[in-house]
Amino acid sequence: TDTVVIDGYTQNGASVNTAIASATNAVAPIRLLGPGVGSGVVGLDLSGSTDSVVRGLTVGGFATGIVAGERSVIAGNFIGADGANVLGNIEGVLVDGVDDVVIGGVAPADRNLISGNGGAIAVVGDADNNLIIDNLIGPDASGTVPLANGAGIIFRARDGADTSTRDGNQIGNGFLSGRNTIAGNNGEAISIGVNTDGTQVIGNWIGVGFGPSPLGNNV
Repeated sequence: TDTVVIDGYTQNGASVNTAIASATNAVAPIRLLGPGVGSGVVGLDLSGSTDSVVRGLTVGGFATGIVAGERSVIAGNFIGADGANVLGNIEGVLVDGVDDVVIGGVAPADRNLISGNGGAIAVVGDADNNLIIDNLIGPDASGTVPLANGAGIIFRARDGADTSTRDGNQIGNGFLSGRNTIAGNNGEAISIGVNTDGTQVIGNWIGVGFGPSPLGNNV
């Protein structure tokens, strides 16, 4: 519930990504591994905190890998896969009723790989002004081979009767430094539901990987 900074890149042998675009050569040896996707267990729950930062972890084997808190930053992680092998979470990152979350970032070191999950990123409930930039969502670390999520980025109500809004969220920023690669997924690349106003999807690669190599989503 407190503001925390978790930085796996302080571990000996860890190194941040230096690949310019649509791939990652990061090494994140600190692994947070759960008992399995059917366990109902959350890997890392920041929902009660504000302004927390999570970097340099490999997270898999949970119902939800990381639950974001208000104004949290989730950058430079492997979520659902370690770059080459699927570890799996039902949901990779959950943004549930919190605002101003940043997933990824404009520096290569901030690029997350979010692959091998049921859903890579879910934005749920009253969640506004969240930013999803420069992530690999569906490919492996090379950006050319699928490690598919069931779906990529999903904006949805918390339940069927939920009338809360998801306003002003942004996927990509229109520049190379913010381009998400959303490719090789088994379902939708991006699904934007009702009560989601002002969402911008700008300058992403959807259905192509590094190169760009063909790497289609099912939808």
